[in-house]
This record gives sequence, structure tokens and C-alpha cells, in this order.
Amino acid sequence: MPDCRNEAGTSEEPLLGVAFDLTRQQEASQDLAEVIFGAGLGTWRLNVATRKNQINDRYAEMLGYSREELEPVTEESFLTLVHPEDAVKLYENRVARSKAGDYVFSDEIRMRHKDGHWVWVLSRCRPVDFASDGTPSVLSGVHIDISDRKALAEKLRLESDFLKRLVETSVSGIVAFNDKGRIYFVNKEATAILGLTSEQLIGLPLVNDYWTLTELDGTPMVPEDFPGFRVIATQTTVRDRRVSIRRHDGKTLSISITAAPMRMSDGGLQVVATLTDITAQLANEALLHNAAAEAMHAALHDPVSGLPNRELFEDSLAAAIVKAQRDRGYLLHVFLDIDNFKQVNDRFGHHAGDLLIRKVAARLERIRQGPQVLARVAGDEFTFLHPYAPGEDTREVLTRLASVFELPFDLGGYVVHISVSMGVSVYPEDATSSEELWLSADLAMYEAKARGRNQTVRFTAPLREREAEEARIAQILQRALKARAFEIFLMPLVDLRQGGRVVGAEALLRSTEPDLQGIGPAVFLPVAERTGLMRALDLMVVDMVGAATARLRAAGYALRISVNLSPDSLHETGFGLELLSHLDQAQLGARDVRFELTEGALVDLSSPAREVIDLLHDRGFELSADDFGTGYSSLSYLHKLRLSELKIDRSFVQRLETAEEPSDEIVRAILAMGQALGLCVVAEGIETEAQHDWLRRHGCPLGQGYLFGKGVDLDTFLQQHLTPKVLQGS
Repeated sequence: MPDCRNEAGTSEEPLLGVAFDLTRQQEASQDLAEVIFGAGLGTWRLNVATRKNQINDRYAEMLGYSREELEPVTEESFLTLVHPEDAVKLYENRVARSKAGDYVFSDEIRMRHKDGHWVWVLSRCRPVDFASDGTPSVLSGVHIDISDRKALAEKLRLESDFLKRLVETSVSGIVAFNDKGRIYFVNKEATAILGLTSEQLIGLPLVNDYWTLTELDGTPMVPEDFPGFRVIATQTTVRDRRVSIRRHDGKTLSISITAAPMRMSDGGLQVVATLTDITAQLANEALLHNAAAEAMHAALHDPVSGLPNRELFEDSLAAAIVKAQRDRGYLLHVFLDIDNFKQVNDRFGHHAGDLLIRKVAARLERIRQGPQVLARVAGDEFTFLHPYAPGEDTREVLTRLASVFELPFDLGGYVVHISVSMGVSVYPEDATSSEELWLSADLAMYEAKARGRNQTVRFTAPLREREAEEARIAQILQRALKARAFEIFLMPLVDLRQGGRVVGAEALLRSTEPDLQGIGPAVFLPVAERTGLMRALDLMVVDMVGAATARLRAAGYALRISVNLSPDSLHETGFGLELLSHLDQAQLGARDVRFELTEGALVDLSSPAREVIDLLHDRGFELSADDFGTGYSSLSYLHKLRLSELKIDRSFVQRLETAEEPSDEIVRAILAMGQALGLCVVAEGIETEAQHDWLRRHGCPLGQGYLFGKGVDLDTFLQQHLTPKVLQGS
């Protein structure tokens, strides 16, 4: 043993010293600390016996604390930071594992951050020392902040859930299959479209016994044309391939398929296809297409006759002119207007008028040939276009058109005979444009009407000149109406039995407009009728008769004046009430005025015309049938309308006792009819003493004509024809 005495020579206890080199251990510990810091790990070390828990700075920092703020960390203080739900699970899990002898724990828990939010922490621990009984005496663990991972996982979960819901709630079926054409995924809508369950579909090849694919029109499809196989073969997307699928249950659907290639991570090819049931869509498209076609047809065709309307005819006419110009051809354009169509409507009703239009259209359609065009362009107007080559005789075409109206028409119990007025124009002789050709035929048709109807008139240049003149007169008439540049003349009505004594007068309209001088009523009144001015003129005449009657009364004369009412006015709605208003304003009563209506207007009365007559009857006004005997066969209106007077047309009076077409028997018959019906008879147009004498001898009571005096203004009429206190005539 070495000598251990000190310098004083005193002996001391011997000491044994051991030296350890801790450098490597310190370096290793430092390296571990750096790794833990770099990994962002919070660490803790629990002495089970003392319950003392040591933590590092990161443990506290991930919760927003400093280590000093958290220490000492006890089991109780630790659990206060853990989410209540997680604390229960953590405790139950560790108790259960400990009982099983497993002391290695790993739990994901939420710990409250200092600012109040929850931090997801992966808490792991294991025993590092054991007591003599084998239970852990020291536990060591780490805390890892997994909030970002949890957020990402939640995001992925939500996205996955969204995609799953998107696929399952898609209005399109979704089918995925491999490069062999075997299905490995379907969504709910795909099962509905294909008519099979997902269990039946998974693993099923595209070509199978459960369905058959065809084109929409039913044409069979070979597998190579299936959209899925097309994608596999070309590795390109097929979009909106429309096919029909006939399912095993017999149901057939129209579907739209869009299929796209999808490369997997291993390089394999998969195909995803969407199936959309377009059965209803195609049905709706068909309905819309049909509706559009029907709307287009309705827009270009007449609803009553089914023939092309004016718009379509004008298009056809323009195209025909272009072709005729190119081929040096000709066009025969015929304008047909049914004569007295309004009378059919008024007498039998609009349903009968529509039936007549349909029957006329059907007859015309039967004679139409080849490129000929037929159309209904207005209420009672048709047009007919006939292309022809130079030198062709078109008279046969016109004859066939006229023959349509030779036989009567049965209108459901009413048999009517009708005629037609036709105006004809020819391209390029009469016009070179569609507008001119149309106008030329129209003018010719109106000329046919003016000639007495049931005529065919070819357009001539004078007709255009006449149309221009009528347009000029119409403008003057409108101006004259505004200025009230009119007056009435009075033509005497005499008693033939009493030596020609004046017993009344007829009001005749004359114009004081300078631009109408030299243009008589025979010219401007037809223009007024065609331009809708007669209503205003008729009411103006009533106003002027009121003024004349007032003067006659003031002069001591009582004289009834006959006033003509235009058929156009009679047929206008509301005219009756307006007429009564003017009569009231003019203070005219039944003793002052008698109204004359043409026989044509009386035979075929519209509802407005009947209203006028009823209103006048209710006021006691007498009605006279003007121009009686001009060809209408029905005489029932004489009784129905309670007429008081017949006026023999001047054409019969002028042929009395003549060599050619004498009218003696006709006039005698009218006189006898008037006497039998209790009607007063007036002879118009008496110009000779011989006519006067014949009428007087055969009992005609009243007459008028140039023999007794022309129409003159009121002052002249007073001077020439009246003596004081003239008695009121019949």
C-alpha cells in the first residue's frame, strides 16, 4: 500500500480515485438534443414514483407556453390541457394496455393551445426503467405536433367524401373499365341506366347478353364502334356519342356517351365513361322541332284553307321572276276575288264563310299543276301563278280557274252559287317586278268588279292611270272632308196623280272643293267607298239635311227628305248609334227624313246593318228599297224589314214602251207587288212625258226625274218647286 503520510509526517486514510472521459457522452447527448430540436419533438420524462415530469422547451412551445409556465407538469395538469373526449379515451386506453402488461403507448390527442385553439398531438411513450416488481418506474415520451397532417387528412377526407357524393349523386351514369373492356366501377345512376345492380355490373364485359347497342335510328353497331372500345383503340376521348341501348328487360333508352382514357400510376390504361339518359331530351327536341316546323308552316300558310299565305306567295313570286328572267320565260299572275263573299258571311255566318273558303281552295288545288302556285292572300282573295314558255296559250288556264265556280257550293245545308272576279297580269309584258305584277293584277281585278263582277280582266296601262287618278281623288276627298267642303242638292219627288205636285225631295251630295270641280258623285263616291270614307260622308249628309230642314221649317214648309245610306256604312259596327246621335243633334225626326237603302244591302244584312234598321224602326223612320228590281231573286226581305216604299230602278223606267228589251211587264209587276204589300212605289229617272203618262195610267203614285227637275241647291229648290205650306208627301 503506498505511503500516505502528509508533509507533516502524519499518516492519513488512503483514497482511491477514478477518472472518466465524458467528452463522447456529452457530444452524443448534444447530438441527440439537436436531432430532437430539429425534429420539433416535445419530450417528457416521468418518474412514476415521484410523479415528477420533466419536459423540454418544445413541449411547451407547441402549446404556446414557455416551459416555466407549464412546470411542474403533473398528471392532473396534463389532463387539464387534453380535450375532454380525448382525455377519457387516453385514460381508458392506457389502463387497459397496462393491465395487459403493455406499457408502450401511442395516442393522437387534442391539447388546448394557450390562445384557446386545439393542437393535434401524437403522444408516444415507453418505459425506460422498471421497478423490482417489473412495473415501469420511469416513462419517457415525445409529443409531435400533427395538426398540419390532421388538417391535410381532414381536407383529403372531405374531398374524398365530396367526390364520392358527386359520383353517387351525378345525373350521369359513371362507368370505369379496364383495357379489356371489363367493368370495375359503376355509380348509382349507371345501374339505373343499364338496368342492373352494381354487383351484376362489376366484372361484366362491355359486350354481353344484358344489352344491345345500336345507332339512334336502329342501325346495328359492331363492337369496334362502341365508344369504350374506340377509346381503348385510339387512346383519345370520344364525346357525346349518341346511341340507343336495348336492355335485357326490353326497355330501350337513348343515351349520350362520353369516354376518356385514364393512365394509372403503373402505366396501365383504364377508361372512364359517362352515360346520360337523353331519351326525354330527344323526345322534347323532336317536339320542339315539330312545333317549330308547325309554327313556320302556320306563319306561311292560311289557317282556314291551308294554302300558302301572302308572305309565302310573295317569296314564290320573287323566286319565279328570277327564274323567268334567267330562262326568258313568262308568268301569268291571276288575282281572284270571290264576288259578294261578305253576303255569305252575313247571311249564313262566319262558319259558312270559312267552309266556302275551304271548298274553293280545294277545287283550285285540284286544278293546280306542276310549278303553278296557289295562295289565299286575304279574306276572299286568292292568287294564282302560272309559269309558261313564250307562245303558250294561257286561255285554257283562265278557263279552268273560272270553271271552279260553275257548280254550286254546299255549305252544310245551304247551297250557294258564287262567281269570281279575276284580274290578270303577265310578266314581263305588264310588269318586271313582283310589286308591279301584284299591283297590275289587283287593278285588273278591281276593274272586273267595276264591270259588274263575274268578269276576267287583263291589265292595261289605262288601269294604272285610273288608279293614280283615284288615289289623287281620294286625297282630295280626305281634304274636303276635313274642310266640310260639301253641300246637298235637292231633287223633287212629285205626286204623279196630282199633276206633279212636289211632295218631297231626295238629298244628293255635291262637293264645293275646287279640286273636285268637274268630278261628279258618280266618280268620287265609288272612290270614297273603296277608301273607307262613306261613313263620314253619310253622317255629313244627315247634318246638312238637318240644316236644310230647319230652313224649310222657318220658311213654313213641311217636306220629308230622302237620304241614301251607303251599304259600307250599314255594315260598320257602331254606325247605327252614331247615326241616331247625328239625327238628334240635327233635330230630325221620322216626319223629316226617310232613308233609302239599295236592294243589295237589304237582301244580305250583316249584324251591324240589322242593328241600324232596328234602331231606325224603333224611332219610327221609314225605309225605302232603292234601285228595286235589279236582279235579286229573294223578296222575303220586303216583309221582314217592314219597308214602306219601293223605288223602281231608272233602267226599267227608261225602257218603257221601247222596241228593244221593253220593261213594261216588269214595271207592272212591281206596281202590283207594291199595291199587294201596301207599299208606296216611286219611279226613278222619268225624263219624258210618255214615261210620265204610262206610269200615271198604270197607277204609279210617285215619281222623280229630270222631267220634274234636277237636283238643285236649297235656295233654287225653294224658288222653283215650293209654294207656301207644301203638304208632307208619302
